Amino acid sequence: MSNKRRSIGRDPLDALFAPAEQIVEAQAAQAAQEADAQRRPQAAPRADKKTRVTFHLNEALIDEVRDAVFALSGPPLAMTLSAFAEEALRRELRRLSRAHQGGEAFPPRVRPLKTGRPTSR
Repeated sequence: MSNKRRSIGRDPLDALFAPAEQIVEAQAAQAAQEADAQRRPQAAPRADKKTRVTFHLNEALIDEVRDAVFALSGPPLAMTLSAFAEEALRRELRRLSRAHQGGEAFPPRVRPLKTGRPTSR
């Protein structure tokens, strides 16, 4: 009689850790899906839906804005920092649209914006 242990036929860790070929295939499939999603026209965002945006501003500028919002936060304006920023962005967008697009909306993005630090100025 043999003292060799019988194997169960496959490595039980395969269920937890996929072989390298499966990982590469999954990454390629995910990249293809992301490329397809970028090529598809994006649905127009709802005007009433809000989203969080994070960016850096000059300290002195944001401090001055906070002072103005604080001073105008009571009746009748009830100003908020979000409302201030939204109105400022709308005004600047209208100005840029008139100056560069003849008053028409800018064309939709064809790819995501680059993020991170600028490479040069």
